[in-house]
Amino acid sequence: MALAVFGLGMAAGNHLGGRAADRWEHRGLTWGYAGVLLLLAPITLAGR
Repeated sequence: MALAVFGLGMAAGNHLGGRAADRWEHRGLTWGYAGVLLLLAPITLAGR
């Protein structure tokens, strides 16, 4: 189940990130990095 949720999240993120990068090259990259940082920070803090 966890792999299915992970796979769906990866597919959705890839789709949305690709659309943002095509529309706004620099803004898409900036928002993409910020989004990944915001998603990974709680995971890191929860692992402590």
